[in-house]
Amino acid sequence: MLKRLKRTWKEEEAQSKKSQSPAPTASDSVAGSPAPLPHELPPPTSESEPSVSIPQGVDLPSDVLAPKRNRDTFEPDSTDIAESERPTKLLKTVDLDPIRNHLPEIFDSRERYENQAHLSLATLKERIFDQATNENTIADIPATKASMSLLIELISWAIDVEIKRPKSIAARSRTILIITDDVLIMDKYMIAFETNLPAVTVGKYTDEVHRPEPENWTIFLKKDIVLAPSHLLLDSLLRGALAITHIHFLVITDAQNIKNQDSHPSMPIVQLMNDFYRVTDSLSRPRIFVLMSPSGDRRTHFDSKMLKLEQTLDAKVFGVSQEKRDEILALPDRPSEIVILYDTSKHSSETRLLKQLHQLDPDETVFRRHYRASRNAHEDIGSCASDLLWRRGLKDIESRLIPGYTDVDEDDSDIPAIEVMKIKMYNIVKNWPYTMPNLDASSRGFNVSHKFLRLVQVLTTFKSLGEGFRGIVFVQRQAIALVLGDLLRTLDDRLGFLRPRTVIGYGLQSDPAYYQGVFQRFATGVDNLLIATKSMEDLDIPKASVVIRYDLFESQISHAYVRARTRGRESHLIHMVERGNDMHRRILSRITNLDADMLKWTETLCNQSESSVPPKSLRESINPYHSDSDAEDDPEQSQGCIKDPTTGGRIYLQDATTVIYRYASNATSNTPDVLEHQRLFQFQDVHKEFGIPRAHICTIYLPNTPIHAMSGDELPSKAQARRSACFRACQRLYASGILDCRLAPLPDRLRAQYKYERTKASVAVPLPEIKPQGSKTQGTRPYPRMQPSFWENSSLKNPTVLYPTVMYIAKTVAGAEAFSPLVLLTKEPLPDLRTFRLFFSNIAIHIEFHKAGPMLVDEARLEEIYGFTMRVHRGTLNKAVVCNLEEMPYFFLPLPFNWQPPNDGGLEDVDLTETIPWNIVSLAAQHWAVPIKRSSPEEIKADLQDAIIQDRWIEFTRRYKVVAVREDLTPLSKPADSTREVSYASLFDFCKSKRKGLETLDDFGQPIIEVSKCQAIMNHLNPTSKPPATSKSPAKYLIPELCAKYTLPASTLWTAMLTPSIMRRVDDLLLVKEMNAKFFDHAIREDLLHVAICAPSAGFEYDYERLELLGDAFLKYLASIYVFVTCPSMSEGALHIERQKIISNKSLLTHSTRVELPSFIQSKVFAYKTWLPPNFRVYIPPKTPKEHDTTLEPTAEHPVQDDKEGDNIKQGSPEASDIDIGAHAADAPPQPSAVTDGSPMIISSIGTLDQSNIPNAEPGEIIEEDSFSDTGAADQDVLGSRPTTPSALPDAINSIAVEPALQEAHTQTLPKKKVKPRNKKARSDEKGIQYLGDKAIADVAEAIIGAAYITGGRDAALQATKALTIPLSNIDRWSDFGRKVLTPPPNTSVKLKAGSIAAIEKIIGHKFNRPHLLGQAMTHSSIQGFEATSYERLEFIGDSILDFMVIRHIFDRDQQLSPGALTMLKGAMVSNSALAAVCVWSGLHQYLLFESPYLENSIRSYASELEVRQQNEYAEAKIEGRPPGQYWLDIEPPKALSDVVESIAGAIYISDNFDPIGAEALFDNVLKPFYDKHITLQTLSHHPTKILFELLQAEGCQNFEVMKDKDESVNRCHVIVHDIILVSAEDTTPTSAGRLASFLALDALEGDADFMTRTCDCRTHVRDKKGRIKSEFEKALELALAGDDGEGVDAE
Repeated sequence: MLKRLKRTWKEEEAQSKKSQSPAPTASDSVAGSPAPLPHELPPPTSESEPSVSIPQGVDLPSDVLAPKRNRDTFEPDSTDIAESERPTKLLKTVDLDPIRNHLPEIFDSRERYENQAHLSLATLKERIFDQATNENTIADIPATKASMSLLIELISWAIDVEIKRPKSIAARSRTILIITDDVLIMDKYMIAFETNLPAVTVGKYTDEVHRPEPENWTIFLKKDIVLAPSHLLLDSLLRGALAITHIHFLVITDAQNIKNQDSHPSMPIVQLMNDFYRVTDSLSRPRIFVLMSPSGDRRTHFDSKMLKLEQTLDAKVFGVSQEKRDEILALPDRPSEIVILYDTSKHSSETRLLKQLHQLDPDETVFRRHYRASRNAHEDIGSCASDLLWRRGLKDIESRLIPGYTDVDEDDSDIPAIEVMKIKMYNIVKNWPYTMPNLDASSRGFNVSHKFLRLVQVLTTFKSLGEGFRGIVFVQRQAIALVLGDLLRTLDDRLGFLRPRTVIGYGLQSDPAYYQGVFQRFATGVDNLLIATKSMEDLDIPKASVVIRYDLFESQISHAYVRARTRGRESHLIHMVERGNDMHRRILSRITNLDADMLKWTETLCNQSESSVPPKSLRESINPYHSDSDAEDDPEQSQGCIKDPTTGGRIYLQDATTVIYRYASNATSNTPDVLEHQRLFQFQDVHKEFGIPRAHICTIYLPNTPIHAMSGDELPSKAQARRSACFRACQRLYASGILDCRLAPLPDRLRAQYKYERTKASVAVPLPEIKPQGSKTQGTRPYPRMQPSFWENSSLKNPTVLYPTVMYIAKTVAGAEAFSPLVLLTKEPLPDLRTFRLFFSNIAIHIEFHKAGPMLVDEARLEEIYGFTMRVHRGTLNKAVVCNLEEMPYFFLPLPFNWQPPNDGGLEDVDLTETIPWNIVSLAAQHWAVPIKRSSPEEIKADLQDAIIQDRWIEFTRRYKVVAVREDLTPLSKPADSTREVSYASLFDFCKSKRKGLETLDDFGQPIIEVSKCQAIMNHLNPTSKPPATSKSPAKYLIPELCAKYTLPASTLWTAMLTPSIMRRVDDLLLVKEMNAKFFDHAIREDLLHVAICAPSAGFEYDYERLELLGDAFLKYLASIYVFVTCPSMSEGALHIERQKIISNKSLLTHSTRVELPSFIQSKVFAYKTWLPPNFRVYIPPKTPKEHDTTLEPTAEHPVQDDKEGDNIKQGSPEASDIDIGAHAADAPPQPSAVTDGSPMIISSIGTLDQSNIPNAEPGEIIEEDSFSDTGAADQDVLGSRPTTPSALPDAINSIAVEPALQEAHTQTLPKKKVKPRNKKARSDEKGIQYLGDKAIADVAEAIIGAAYITGGRDAALQATKALTIPLSNIDRWSDFGRKVLTPPPNTSVKLKAGSIAAIEKIIGHKFNRPHLLGQAMTHSSIQGFEATSYERLEFIGDSILDFMVIRHIFDRDQQLSPGALTMLKGAMVSNSALAAVCVWSGLHQYLLFESPYLENSIRSYASELEVRQQNEYAEAKIEGRPPGQYWLDIEPPKALSDVVESIAGAIYISDNFDPIGAEALFDNVLKPFYDKHITLQTLSHHPTKILFELLQAEGCQNFEVMKDKDESVNRCHVIVHDIILVSAEDTTPTSAGRLASFLALDALEGDADFMTRTCDCRTHVRDKKGRIKSEFEKALELALAGDDGEGVDAE
């Protein structure tokens, strides 16, 4: 059949004067051909035929075409890929035994007929009769009088047998049932029976007599013979009106129709056999006789379809031996997979219709979906389809016009211009002359794509199947499917045998009965070609003889679905692939190159509705498999989907089954009870009432998962029932908050590359204007800052369900027990968040997260939670922040102080409702403070457990942590350990002097409270952040009567003070997940991606610099190979230029900006002072006349002001702290008269604000007015508090000492914080603008590539590079390089001396697959006649390979080293002098070929001198007890020596087909031992002080010094970094002490990777006097180096 297919294409293309695609020559070899159709195997032809190519990894039979190999086709051969990468099923053997040689249906009908013994009709009838009386039989005889007489004889025999049955067994009479769906044939049989069997009674059961009552069959069961259609018989069996045991002989008259429909389960006769016949015991079953009458003179031959018919009807075909059945059963039941190549469309990008429409609407402001669909149709089908789509959309366009548009005057100025434009466009489309498809490629009117032409050619080939043809074409887009069906209907002259029908997915709004009707029409042959979108793949479409994938999808599950739609052995699965498209090649390889487990799962999916759990090796992509792309623009189709708030991904009904497959595959790793290949779905048949079709219910079987036993709706087909169950399971997972965001398919428009791919890079990307010199942001450009979409995607309505995530401090350091857990409640489920670190004065604490079960809330409970959350934010920020309840992004709830996470770590099913201390929530929601219970010392102690108090009755003030209740002290005591009251006689006297109106106390015997200051909010994300030093004596003792108790417990507030930093990091993690989905399809580890987008200026514990170093080396490596392969004729210099176009910072900036990468970069220090949660704002109280101040109740919005000189002092400022706080109502305790029933009076807060009266304040406008957390203008006494139990953590906080000079400098900068430019900058930050340098953006791009490489190797890094739109055309995976490379032939290279190859291979430790490349690598350009094949091009590629391998080596070896140190090591390793030393050290220089006497002398003298230097260095190192250093530095080497090492690396890399095995061997056996022995940070130079200074400078540090002093006879040297002594050393001389200290400092920095991160904050605190610092650095370096000659050094 394939030869016929090729002949048809040849005849089509012979009509063209100019061929559309290159054709293979007549010398093409043919190893076989896929299974042809019955009766059609034309003789071989030697004429030129279009190529049908098979890609690497496609699971095909061995009988595939093997046309002539070229670079643009997909034929694998020995030079295509390494044999180790080739799947076993594609390895060719010498003795081919194709499957086609085993299939009986491939033989020509005449040959088969000749081989079959000729029998007389009488003998044939006799033998069929004998078999039918002994077993169930299928008789293949024409519908003639002979078949009728045979049937009558069998019926007569059956009646006689039934009469002779013993009466003890025959409790009731049974009938003969003849099934026929044709009314005319039914009448024919009745006449024949009445004529030939006059003694028997015959009944006809039709729709006219069909009734729901069971008694209706009582009359018919009394007859000897009953004729009935299959659907009525099935309905009667379902209702119980009839049973199989009522029948003793069953005749099926039209088995040919059953075979044509491939025994589809939806057929009534198939359901009857499966659900009723097979479940009946064998003794009670009726005998079955089946008539199979082929049409015309065609004969039916036994093939796999006949075998399936036998299995369905439980009968055997007459005349077929068991050996033939076993032969077919032994063959794999898989379709023949064929690849059809098509050429890229070369037509104009616009049709004349589109050009006219663009004249009216050049920017495509209206009818955008039609524009997009038109462009897609133009590319996929051709220009005629592009215009046809506009005509199809006329109704939709007309519906968007204004009423009465037909009477509108287009010149009427009162009508909006856009409405007039719509009318004009409608008229153009309506009156446009549309053309029919022209398939003649040689004519000027050729208006279809080569892809569509190939499709027509393929379909034409199957015309010979006639009524047996069933075909399915799967496409991606709805619009393409619709127009494809329209065009195929117009091609009656070529495709008249086709009856196409288009079926597309409509999400949840579709009627399942619609699909059933379509599939029934397809099964019965009313329609014989379905054009379906991808969303239809998993439905029960009747199996087809031909399935065509018009568009490829990167999904193994999709491929399994498509295979399941084929008929197995005798069917064809055709992939349409663009010629030369490497992405298509990769997709085919990925989806078809299956391991044994995936192959087994695919077979199960194809054959069983229950399917099974996929193996862990399942590989899926979320981006490409969203099928009906047009649905994204249709609000009606989007209503029923599940939308992931993190990434914006959507799960439609048609996606649900694939999502559950992926979930189940992951569950095999996480859930012990979930095993691979176990049954995944269970089905229950539901028997409906009379007239209602039967239905199915699907149940998911996945033990120990939340979706186990989840069932769906009752639906007509198993596939639809499976969809329903899976969609409900997705809803359950989402509602439980455990649906992984990586499972949700991402709409195409959300992909980062979407805009770029639409414009095809035709529009230049405008860059923001660079800031001029002299500005604070000079050399940078402004970019928007991306905020996570999670909060924006959360509902703005009041929720009824909240999703809790517990945040708690891991008990990894002392003092962590002071923090109480907090519950973060979100309106949408948060994704899994990884643990991260926060910092308290260089001490790291770990923040961990555990998700809990959803929490149901009513309106009252929600109000409580809202009030508590507002209290937390107002208490944390110490500002009057407000937010409407509907706009709240998240909420907080407390947990008990002693709460601990479960040991198993699982909280998903835990309901925290009973664990929440709701009394605390309710109290804090209503009040900010309450009086202290102080009737007795014991009551005071009990009330102040885990408490925060404040010494003033206003909401926004300083707060104190209760340390102890001091019963040994009273208000009249003078505390000896408190300096604040040193000038006063007692604590009360101090308070009396500071408080206006305070004359006495109610109880002078009350104990006093020892307190410590509460911590302030600060940037806990920066390891170097430190609390500001206190500048005055802090309050240590307070009088209970004068204080209020804050309603938040101390442990809760302690954790709440971390929430700004926590939520900022949560935002980062959410942003990383979103970025990973939109850019990289979740292909990069999230922790590495986060590091890659963090700039050093952000001041986090990590930044991109190490990853950038790795990514930069990989990008150079990748670009070098790319230009080497794609530019085979360029010289080394030209290759450098081409590579620079790819890897330059300008190129990276352009491409990164194109996909909006700068928006994701985190470059700014966390501005904790101006931080506000999303949708929050600061409330600005209205100004009140001063004369009314004394009458106002003290509230947060209207804080009462003092009338003393200090009235203008800000709340929370140092001046408002322990000095005069005024005689004010807010300072006075509550009056006893206000207390009722002996209970303490509650001082209420502002309660719920009237939000309608709150002005829209700019965030941060009054940031310094009331924030006690402002380290500049804030209360200096509120920092450094201690927890209840002494611990290392608070002690560390309290022990921070800041030099007075720094305090003074900090104080001097306070006024600058209030100037106007500062406020503008703060507001711009909040508005989402950041300034980035061009190099920073390029560095982030390289860091991302480095992160991708660590995650998944070179192919993952290649895909990440392409995701950033860096231009690497025609390369989609690494193996493409080996397929495309062109190397010089062996006869053009110099031959090495005898034994040279073996000697070099021994040094390297690897053998060359192409030895002539080694000859080229060793050939110097001085050899005459071989200049073109010298090592220069190989040296170019080898240089980048070695660079990358060196970086990767030190990246792994020295994981603690900073990027600056790595850069210095890399420079030392890949320098010409180092590589030349390696060349001589290994002996490779002996085999270099050259014809230059000068070069020969240079190499000889260099090698001699190098050997002497090496011996001397080894001797000195042994004496000094150190490793040998770089003995080669002071010798100038011949460049040829370093070049030859690089060229060998390049040659072996190409020789191994771009596999790194050989290059790795070269590095491991030659370079790595040399580097590890001679080049480390300690041996980097003879001047360790210089290296140390360069290293610190590379880290950006500007505050370091080397200090030397002398004590008697001992010389000491100290390396000091930020006033911390890093190391100290002593020796006899200053020089030796300095060298030793520098060595020790280098070693310390190498061993402690976090030292500089913890200590140095120079990059986040830019200084204005860079010039002075730099000159001092240079001066210090000069002095340090001069110290080696005996001088001391004191440098900063």
